[in-house]
Amino acid sequence: PWNAAPLWRKDGLTAWTSGLGDFYVYAPPAPKGVAVFVHGAPLDPADRPRIALDLAARPVVKVFADRTGTIIAVPVFDGDRYPDFARLGGPSQAAAVFATAVLDAVVERYGLADRRALFYGHSAGAQFVHRYSLVHPERVLRAAL
Repeated sequence: PWNAAPLWRKDGLTAWTSGLGDFYVYAPPAPKGVAVFVHGAPLDPADRPRIALDLAARPVVKVFADRTGTIIAVPVFDGDRYPDFARLGGPSQAAAVFATAVLDAVVERYGLADRRALFYGHSAGAQFVHRYSLVHPERVLRAAL
């Protein structure tokens, strides 16, 4: 299916790369489900990878993951590949395809039974989550905007 390779691991956080883009995953012990956290769009698109890492590495995110048994997946919607990610990536829906691939990779890697996820979006990430929820309701357990 979809190939992703780990780039690095630190404090339970793993950076992954694939042909579609990079993403971060924090997996607590004995995971039960997954949440996809979507970053906002800073003024400089070159800042998106840093913003995504900051979101994935926040202590409160790890506390949430550990307390609830929820894997946290944070796709990096870099400015070159996904300049209009808040609109799902335009007519091709490239950003939605990438988010779905990240979700599928996490579900498969950790052997989760439920292929749906909690979705959280901040700013432009909330716009993405809103639109993704409308286009792919079968993949969204709940959404927070």
